[in-house]
Amino acid sequence: MTPRSWDCSTGPSWWRAPWPNSSCQLLIILGLLTRLAALGMMGFVAVQSLTDLYGHGGIAHAKTLGAWFDRLPDGVILDQRAFWMLALITLVIKGAGPVSVDGWLRNGPLARPVSPPQ
Repeated sequence: MTPRSWDCSTGPSWWRAPWPNSSCQLLIILGLLTRLAALGMMGFVAVQSLTDLYGHGGIAHAKTLGAWFDRLPDGVILDQRAFWMLALITLVIKGAGPVSVDGWLRNGPLARPVSPPQ
């Protein structure tokens, strides 16, 4: 029996789903294309939240849904997803900062100098 070669385009859909999520996380960690990766993660969090609320029936269960900032850690949807969206919106607005691959490319030794105004 010969081993089967796997690539992510031939596998089932559950196999392909983690790749965009993981690649966006890796880009954010490295600080490469951070704003674009954060937008992708925001879309993932939105789809995940809608699936939890409507696809799995979480909207009908107040304990699962939780309340906004109710100081109780058992409501896993509203508070946690709001936290992640806030963190990702911050990355979209401010970018990765100077300690990132983007910052190094922008200000590093290979960056083109800006000509002084005349």
